[in-house]
Amino acid sequence: MKKITLIANFPFPYRVPLFNEVAKRIGAGFGAVYTDPLVPGHDWGTGGLDHPHTFLGTEEISSRSFGIALLLVKHLRRTRPETVVIYGATLPMLAAFAWAVVTRRKRIYFTDSWGYSYSRLSPFRKMLRFFIFRGLHRYIVIGTNGRQHLIDHGIDPKNIEMVRIPLPPNSVESAPQKAYDLIFAGRFISAKMPLFFLEIVRELSKELPIKAVMAGSGPLESEIKDYINKHHLSVDLPGYISREELMKLYTTSKILLFPTEDDVWGMSAQEALNCGTPVVATPFCGIINDLLIDGHNGFILPPDPNLWIEKIKLLLQSPELYKSFSQNARASQSSFSLTSESEKFSKFISGN
Repeated sequence: MKKITLIANFPFPYRVPLFNEVAKRIGAGFGAVYTDPLVPGHDWGTGGLDHPHTFLGTEEISSRSFGIALLLVKHLRRTRPETVVIYGATLPMLAAFAWAVVTRRKRIYFTDSWGYSYSRLSPFRKMLRFFIFRGLHRYIVIGTNGRQHLIDHGIDPKNIEMVRIPLPPNSVESAPQKAYDLIFAGRFISAKMPLFFLEIVRELSKELPIKAVMAGSGPLESEIKDYINKHHLSVDLPGYISREELMKLYTTSKILLFPTEDDVWGMSAQEALNCGTPVVATPFCGIINDLLIDGHNGFILPPDPNLWIEKIKLLLQSPELYKSFSQNARASQSSFSLTSESEKFSKFISGN
């Protein structure tokens, strides 16, 4: 029985179903090791794990801790897997990589990085990835931009597998009468540009009766409330809500605005598309020109308020165009499923 260990920092909710299915397909030889019990700034729990797993970290010890790296190496020496799948380039991942090189284990890199996110790394972190890329046997990415990023770094395409993030089918039909024109979903931090969202709402409200909702929480919450009150905007703030509640909000909202300074993928955008909600996004997230296609199921625009206002008005005031975008959004993920992606993942990490 081949032993395969997947190492990640945290069991992100949208990846847990995939890993659960992979474990069923591979059998007792598969196990996951998580270096963190939580992700700072998120209220994600660790429920739903139906695969063999081990947590190494504590709230006091982060995934970048030297102590966690030592615990991970000790775990690998004890379990001695034939294949090691690492996610990212934190200190524990580097330790696992080094152990696998020294012991001549098969090494697979699982990444959601792409060209733009890579370009924002420090020279040192780029050097680390350059070194790691050349010491691996196979690579798993989540989208076309990630695949092209590896190819641009000289990786042979036959050693790259693209495994999508499969979301559960949305059982909630899109509401014919929308409660909100615009929705923001994400942390209230500067990188997610919530104040840019409010600026758009403010300008549009001068011409149209805009109703908006901002689902999330974070350090900018007080500033956001002050802005809403100062400019008398019609914006609801439900706070941090469950995924089920968020899906309902997507289906009762016309357009998701996804301004971001840097996002390796864009789960909020993927979730909204899955609900038939068109997306307007900045070109700084990995989902662009992939699941999110400009002029097809949304718009990809630089952070220029005038451009955003123009395209949002076009969608809000053109029922037939909006209907087309919404249908295209819902169809954007019809080519893959939990079954197809877990099968690809399992075969790729199990193969010779």
